[in-house]
Amino acid sequence: MKRIFFVLISFFLVGFTYQYPVKVTRVIDGDTFICDIDLGLDLILKNQKIRLLGCDAYEKNTDKGKVAKYFSTKFLSGNGIMISTDGARDSFGRILADVSKNGVLLKDVLTSNSLTTGRFKTTSLKGETEMSKEKKAAKIKVVKEKKDNVYGFCPVCGAPGETRERRANGNDTCENGHTYPSKDAIMEKPTDKGKFIKPVSDIKKVHVGVVLDRSSSMSSISGEIVDSFNEQLKKLVEKSKEIDTNISLVTFSTVVDPIVIFEQPVESVVDLNNDNYSPNGMTALADAVGLLLSKFEELDDASDPTSSFLIFIFTDGEENNSKKYSIENICSKKTELELTKRWVITYVGSNDHDFISASKRYGVQIGNRMSFEKSSKGVRGATSTINRSLDTYYAKAMCFNSSADNDLSKDFFVAPQDPDIIDPQDQDVDKP
Repeated sequence: MKRIFFVLISFFLVGFTYQYPVKVTRVIDGDTFICDIDLGLDLILKNQKIRLLGCDAYEKNTDKGKVAKYFSTKFLSGNGIMISTDGARDSFGRILADVSKNGVLLKDVLTSNSLTTGRFKTTSLKGETEMSKEKKAAKIKVVKEKKDNVYGFCPVCGAPGETRERRANGNDTCENGHTYPSKDAIMEKPTDKGKFIKPVSDIKKVHVGVVLDRSSSMSSISGEIVDSFNEQLKKLVEKSKEIDTNISLVTFSTVVDPIVIFEQPVESVVDLNNDNYSPNGMTALADAVGLLLSKFEELDDASDPTSSFLIFIFTDGEENNSKKYSIENICSKKTELELTKRWVITYVGSNDHDFISASKRYGVQIGNRMSFEKSSKGVRGATSTINRSLDTYYAKAMCFNSSADNDLSKDFFVAPQDPDIIDPQDQDVDKP
């Protein structure tokens, strides 16, 4: 009992720094998350809100803030997350801490990717945030220099251009190392107060395709599936304000149904209902996926580097009735398409079939597959995870540059928040 009392007292005793393993349960934004803290001796502090020490990520409702949240979500997934804190809290009651994984600090990851404002200095012992005099002076100096900058400002991060290639229509390079065509430079000073300029992206259009299982085994969750599709449609309408988005829907049972929705702007699509989604029959999954891929490849912009393709496969069972397309051919085609880094195929399957083996047969990568409990709660949790993953996908698409090391084909799903969702990162690791 005395040892337990000492552990609790040591955590709340400000002035002494201790390190604790944590399990992250929710990422709020780039610099704030909620976790369970393992104090040792089987003592767990549940639902503790953590604020990164000495780090101010961009606000989550900004373009760059969405990317910061994506980086933090990927960093904080899985095991091995540690916090170092003296127990001090900020004015909002959040614990101030350094956060690391395998010896790497999260704030260093965010800073090195230009995802922090550099505006605040966090004082752990006082639990306060204040702008340092050095930062103020540096900010004033940068603003003054930008007024006379002859190369304009970087369309990616807003930093002033430093060099220009000595040739016609040469590229510029900003002080943060981004290279971009001179014609894309922003000639006016970026917005003050650390607000991020909307980045220049190669992606101008997103094509979303949904392959939806309508076999008889889906009957027990048909109402939830209808609600899930409509919730995702609502989210896509919201995201279409960022990037122009079309949607296609392919349903199937014993055979593939006639396609009613194909390449329609998301805002013009009416909700699904029990009249146009009624489960029955067998599972011609391969034919449905193969048909959608074939029709997408026939589009005029299928090879256009300004278009991306996002495909969802929703099913509760394995292939048992396809006639035209084989799983092997689809897997080969998927691999070819994803080499462009603009195509991504995801697999969302219920946990009442061999989800991992089934998704692997289609060649779906570990970060692009997700399983859910076949229940109302399980479908709702999956829908929530998909919609949060769409936020991250569009944030990445808005910063996509085909000439850089960008890839939309990997890691679509963010860490789920619902216990009925199986985290893709916790599943069987793909073998080389």
